[in-house]
Amino acid sequence: MNKSLIKKLVILGIGVAMATAICGCSRLTKGTSTDLKSFYGLVSENEYVILLEGENMGMAYKEGDHIYLPYELVNDELNDKFYLDKDYNRILYTTPDTIEMFEIGSDENTKQIENQVYLSLDLIANRTEMNCEVYQDPNRVAITKNFGTVSVCKPKEDTVIRQFENDSADYMAEVSKGESLVIKEVRNETWYRVVKDNGITGYIRIADTNGEEQEERSSNYQEPEYSHITMDETVCMGWHQMSGVAGNSTLSSVVEYGRDVLNVVSPTWIKLADSAGNITSLAQSSYVEEAHELGMQVWVLADDFSTGEDGTPFVGEVLAHYDSRQTLIQNLVGEVKNSGADGLNIDYEKIYEEMADDYIQFIRELSIQCRKNQIVLSVDTYVTQAYNEFYNRQGIAQAADYLVIMGYDEHWAGGSEAGSVASLPYVKSGIEEVLEYADAERIINGIPFYTRIWTETDEGAANEGTYVEDSVNGNYWLNSTAVGMEKAEQDLTANGVTSVWLEDVGQYYGEYTQGASTVRIWLEEERSVQEKLSVMKEAGIGGVACWKLGLEKQEVWDEIAAYVSR
Repeated sequence: MNKSLIKKLVILGIGVAMATAICGCSRLTKGTSTDLKSFYGLVSENEYVILLEGENMGMAYKEGDHIYLPYELVNDELNDKFYLDKDYNRILYTTPDTIEMFEIGSDENTKQIENQVYLSLDLIANRTEMNCEVYQDPNRVAITKNFGTVSVCKPKEDTVIRQFENDSADYMAEVSKGESLVIKEVRNETWYRVVKDNGITGYIRIADTNGEEQEERSSNYQEPEYSHITMDETVCMGWHQMSGVAGNSTLSSVVEYGRDVLNVVSPTWIKLADSAGNITSLAQSSYVEEAHELGMQVWVLADDFSTGEDGTPFVGEVLAHYDSRQTLIQNLVGEVKNSGADGLNIDYEKIYEEMADDYIQFIRELSIQCRKNQIVLSVDTYVTQAYNEFYNRQGIAQAADYLVIMGYDEHWAGGSEAGSVASLPYVKSGIEEVLEYADAERIINGIPFYTRIWTETDEGAANEGTYVEDSVNGNYWLNSTAVGMEKAEQDLTANGVTSVWLEDVGQYYGEYTQGASTVRIWLEEERSVQEKLSVMKEAGIGGVACWKLGLEKQEVWDEIAAYVSR
C-alpha cells in the first residue's frame, strides 16, 4: 500500500471518528443550556422557585435557615388542613384530636412577608404527604405529591431534555441513561414532556427512550389516624321533618310503614339563631326514648337555612370566625348530649365558594368534639355539579363518620329544565365519585320519597315561574310542585295517563296537556327505588337515607327491607 493511500485512509478514519464523536453526543452539545435562573424568574439569592411535579407554582423565600412557602399555595395545592384564622392572626392545623395554633411571626414556623402569610417548609413537610428537596443552581424547591403508579420513560443513552419540542432548542438539563423521568404529557408521536426528580421539566424524543413504563413511588409520611364510629349493620335512616315541638309526638305515625326497617331517625331539630353561633332547638328527650324503644338511633339534624332580616343566611358569618364556630359546636354537642341522642346530621346547604375553607374547618373542629363525646357525625353533601364543586368532600369523608350523598334534586324548583328528581345515571355518578376517596362502608346514599309535578305553560298564557327560552318549540314558563309518591300517581291517573318505563332513566314517566300547559311527571315509586338500591348494593356502600318520612308509598319498604337485609 503506498504512502498516499495510507495517508488518505488515516484522514478518513480521523474524520469518521470525529463524526461519530459528534453524533454520539449531539444531543448533549447541540444548542446551548437554558439560563434556568432567568427562565424561572429568579432575581434575588433568597428566592426559590416552587416546582410542584415540575410545574412552576411561584416563589418561596429563604430567611435564615428556613424556606417559606405562601399560605395560599399550601392550602390550595399541598395541604388544605392549614387554615388562616384572620381574627387572631394565626394558622390553625386540625388533627383528629386537637387544633394546633401557630401565631404568625412568633417563631420560625410562620412569617409575614410583604403582607402575605408564609409557612415554613419544615412545618408543611412534617404534616403533609409529599416528598421535597431543596436545590441550588437554580434555587428551587422540588415537591412531589403523586404516589402509587406513575408513568415514566428511561433514556437509552445519556442525553438532554429540551425547552421546546425541537432538536435545536436550548436544553433544560442533562439526563442519564436509564434515569427515570416522569411523563407529564405525551405531546405527539415524537415527543414526551417529562420531569426529573430534581423538578426540572423538558422535552425528550420518544425514540431516545425505552418508551412508557410503570413505576411505583411511595412516601414515608404517616397520616394521622382518624377513628370513626360506625354501625355494625346497614344504615337505614329516615329524615323526620318537623316545624315545631308538636312534631315530636308524630314519630310513631311517621315511621308506621318503616318501623321494622329503619334503624336511624333524623329529626330536623336544630337551626341557627344568629351569626354568633347560637341555635334554636326542638329537641326532646322523650322523642329519643321513644325512638330507642323502637330500635332506632337518633341523629339530630342541624340546618343552615335561617337568615337575618336582610335575607342573608347566618351561616357565612358563623363559620368565618373561630369564636362563633366554637360556640356553635358547643351548642350542637350539648344539645345531642342533653337529649340523649346518638349523633348529628349536618345539613348545611347555604355554603358558597368563598365559604368553602371555613366550612371544612368547621367540620374538622366539630369532628374533634364528636369523637371525644362518642357522637356519630354524619354530613350531607350534594352530588357534584358545576355549582358545588368547591365542597371538600374528601376532607368531609375523612373527618366525619358518615358522608351522606343527597342523591336527589337533580332537577330542582326554580331550575330552567323539567326532569327527574333522581335519575339512575345521576345516582350512579354521585356514588362512583365519592367511592374514589371515601370508605364504602361510611357512605350513605339519600333517595327521594317525593317527585315533582312540572308544568310548562306557553308564553303569554302565564307570567310566573322560570322563563325558558326555547327557539325550537317556543318560549314558556316553568313551574314545579313537590309531592309525595301517591299524589304523583293519582295526578296521572286522574288525567287518564298510563305512565311508561324509561330504561335509561330508571323511572316511569307520564305527561298530559292542560289548556296552554304541558304537565310532566317522572315518578318515584317502588320500582324506581329498587333500581337505586340495586346500584347501592352493587357499590357496597354503608346504607340508605330517605327524604322524607311520610311521603312514601308503603310498598317501597319491601324493597328497602330487602336491601337492608343483604
